[in-house]
Amino acid sequence: MATFTDNAEEKVEAVLRELLSGIEDDDIFEYLGGLCCGCDEIDEDGEGFVDTLLPFLESYGAAEDEDSGKVLALAVFNRLISDGILILKTNKQSSGTSPTVKRVAM
Repeated sequence: MATFTDNAEEKVEAVLRELLSGIEDDDIFEYLGGLCCGCDEIDEDGEGFVDTLLPFLESYGAAEDEDSGKVLALAVFNRLISDGILILKTNKQSSGTSPTVKRVAM
């Protein structure tokens, strides 16, 4: 399970702008930021996040195909984790301890 920090939408939008240079429509970043933060079920491997973002990466020209789209979506996922915007919580985490964070191999 993963959760976004408070007020994450603008931070997600900034990461998307930086990593998705292939998208020329500037308005889409605000939409994608909200879409990403609205992901209800993101597992520790990024599956829910990737599934949400992938169709947009392909349709807006940021990814040439599904494989490159998955790599790009995982790069965004990992960046959000490393920047502290997206927090992963494992099932083994007990209350009172900080969440376990891991990077997903691309």
